[in-house]
Amino acid sequence: MAKISIIIPLYNKEKFIRSTIQSILQQDFQDFEIVIVDDGSKDNSAKIIKSFTDLRIRLVQQRNQGVSAARNRGINEAQGDYIFFLDADDTLRHDALNSLVSAANEHLDAELIVASFVYRDYDGNIIDTCKNIDLGYLRDPFMSIWNKKVSFRTGNILLRKALIDNNVFFNKNLSLYEDLDWLLRLLEKARVFSIEKAVLDYNRYEGGLSSHQNSFGKDYASIALLANCTNKFEKKILANFLFRRALVYLKFRNLHAFKKIIDNNKGYIVYSFCSFLCSIFKSK
Repeated sequence: MAKISIIIPLYNKEKFIRSTIQSILQQDFQDFEIVIVDDGSKDNSAKIIKSFTDLRIRLVQQRNQGVSAARNRGINEAQGDYIFFLDADDTLRHDALNSLVSAANEHLDAELIVASFVYRDYDGNIIDTCKNIDLGYLRDPFMSIWNKKVSFRTGNILLRKALIDNNVFFNKNLSLYEDLDWLLRLLEKARVFSIEKAVLDYNRYEGGLSSHQNSFGKDYASIALLANCTNKFEKKILANFLFRRALVYLKFRNLHAFKKIIDNNKGYIVYSFCSFLCSIFKSK
């Protein structure tokens, strides 16, 4: 059985999927399987995957159901002790898996290892490095996020599969900020260990999901409720997110979505605005 199951949700990424797979195959650490869930692609993505002969690559094809359903399918298909999610247009740094597994082996009670990552533009230039400052066991991951001392993405965390099997799946009805919804629920349960090593090149290509390309019902902002937050830093994170999403919908004159966010979180408008301002000042 493989040590790590690397899950890649795939939809029409023929320009990038080869580089993504190659970045995995070139890793120093080789005890892995790659589970690629093709969510009804209409391009040559599947053909490109089938051109690889490495038996550790498994292609699972399904009708289009959205990124959350694809990731959940990958979880169910995974056979490894650990889960690692990678988007089909991102790449791993050469020693990424070795760094993550080494930390996991040295800290056996950690359920989630989080690393740093790098932003790159379409031409491969580094835009920014999200470097973890809070290192070791995180007393409160939400506090570390709010203070901008640790950043979480689906592609910079290694998870013990048992943690996800404990009913922390993606909401299949969401396809916009579904990863934030999942991460917040995950961090409520996980014992987290943070390392400084950058493991991911997060490629900010044009043409990704945007607020006006998806129905509001698929946006995490449509169901997020501040009243359900018990951690004060989680509440600040979510309040800032909701205020920003409300502004986006207002900009695109989607008054229904704007009003729905407000109505869902009555009594928190001032709180959300203050969290938004706080976040801006923290970024300066």
